[in-house]
Amino acid sequence: MLNCLLVLFADFGYSTSFALQNLYQKKEGNTIASGLLYNMIVGAVATVLMLVVCGFAPQFTPFSLGISIIQTALLTAYTMIGFYILKKGGMAFYTMFLMSGGMLVPYVWGVMFLDEELTLLRSIGVIAITIAVIMTNYGKTKTTKTVLALCVLVFFINGLTGVFAKIHQIEKVYATIGEFDLVFWSALFKFAVCAVGYFIMKNKSTHGTKLKSASSFTAVVFASLATTTAEFINLVSASKLPASVLYPLITGGTIIISSLFGAVFFKEKLSKTQLASIILCFAGTCMFI
Repeated sequence: MLNCLLVLFADFGYSTSFALQNLYQKKEGNTIASGLLYNMIVGAVATVLMLVVCGFAPQFTPFSLGISIIQTALLTAYTMIGFYILKKGGMAFYTMFLMSGGMLVPYVWGVMFLDEELTLLRSIGVIAITIAVIMTNYGKTKTTKTVLALCVLVFFINGLTGVFAKIHQIEKVYATIGEFDLVFWSALFKFAVCAVGYFIMKNKSTHGTKLKSASSFTAVVFASLATTTAEFINLVSASKLPASVLYPLITGGTIIISSLFGAVFFKEKLSKTQLASIILCFAGTCMFI
């Protein structure tokens, strides 16, 4: 139960980050340059924060650095794909496949390769959360075959980020580093990759690529703090909870809290379908506690 409560804090962190990113996009738009700038600042803030936490002496091992590079590559890949999908108006489909992939891929991987227990109650919970994700996003926008194919790709890419996080936390053969150190290297690699991409886009762009509002910078800083906290908790939880439990809890909790944040802070009206999906998601999440 204590571990599940810890995951709840991660859900609040991810939901807060999504809300602040939404605020940033409303002010700065959904261009590739603005997205790269957002992730560059997030990576920079997290790098400085973790450097201080690590006592300015972050540890590293070849195995852990490899995991960090892989996760950064996966994150960058689905982020860049997401920019293209956003330009085509497929945000709802992107969200649906992103969140369901982040839950289902680690769940199936844990059951198949880690011999995690497959119970009827948890299986029903996964189905309930999956249906809730679909209900929340399906039907909002039409899509093309290309966008749909890219969304399927995002499904697996995001799922693999959870798989590699779990692999690092349960590794017994190769030397690994602590959670703070791993978050530091991941943040540093994110900053480096996005900085290169941003300055390439900045040189090619004929439009402004600087922040339009000072409040946007504040939003990104707090989003970075929320994301960094959530990622740290996620890593700690990955060493304590089965993948088939952790990621449904992350997905289900984030959907519920994000929906409530949207209603409270952005005055978004919840339809009957959305209310039903929240209730279904809550019921499915409770099956893992």
